[in-house]
Amino acid sequence: MPTFVASRLSKNNTVFPDRIEIDPVNVTLYKGALIGFNTIIIARRNLASIRVGAGLLFVDIILESYGGSVMRAHGFSRMDAHEIMALLT
Repeated sequence: MPTFVASRLSKNNTVFPDRIEIDPVNVTLYKGALIGFNTIIIARRNLASIRVGAGLLFVDIILESYGGSVMRAHGFSRMDAHEIMALLT
């Protein structure tokens, strides 16, 4: 199960970086919080679109489901973004 962790140098990821886990059935986003973390899970069969927003240093990954749920993860490297795209398409 591949896991991708955002850079701690990116905005809003200094203490609790975003993390994306991809398994054969689900895509899971973990967003850290002061106590615990928030989890968003989208079934891979329900992924409607995958968008990549490239900034100067880091990449944002936006995943949308057919039901309208949106997953936004900030601060990944371009290499991680390409690998995530390859795994999900």
